[in-house]
Amino acid sequence: MLKYVNRLVTRTVLESRTLKTIPTSLKAKYIQTNVPLQKYDPKDFVPIYHFPYIRATTIVNRLKVYQLAATGLTIPGIAMFSGLFGISMDIVQTSGTIALSLLAFISSLGFLTKNIVGYIYYNEKNNTVKISYANTWGNRIDVELLADDIIPLNDLPKSVLHELYLPIKRYSTKDTLKLNMTYGTILNEELFKRIM
Repeated sequence: MLKYVNRLVTRTVLESRTLKTIPTSLKAKYIQTNVPLQKYDPKDFVPIYHFPYIRATTIVNRLKVYQLAATGLTIPGIAMFSGLFGISMDIVQTSGTIALSLLAFISSLGFLTKNIVGYIYYNEKNNTVKISYANTWGNRIDVELLADDIIPLNDLPKSVLHELYLPIKRYSTKDTLKLNMTYGTILNEELFKRIM
């Protein structure tokens, strides 16, 4: 009996034109978004969103990593030199405080800029969305997924952080991508509303 119900639910999910009517619990269980997508022509993707400051975002994320490495090497190095060459502890404390303060500042900027979406493309033939974002390390990550995998913005709970960015959440993962609507540009409003 359970097999029959699972088969029926799976068939209903796959045959449905719109997935908005299906409960979230069924979407997460029966929609596979890690299925290899069909071959496509890159010209089929239409850009619908662009964030012009994505380069600055990647620079901040990479600077955060470099600052962490520099702080990790500098503080023990200065402490070692103070023991070997008789440098006063005031210099060690001052340089450590400056390095840790810079690290805290850049890390807080890095928190705001990680997983910022730079581009969103849409392919109508496959109903596929391609999202390009900058990850924690400052690298560009391209994610291709079905448009039905994106949770609509109206279904997400309201948050104070929506003033800074809108979250893009998916049924298949718990990862949250950040969409900056203040400085970002919607290139195709009709497709953007259809996807989000």
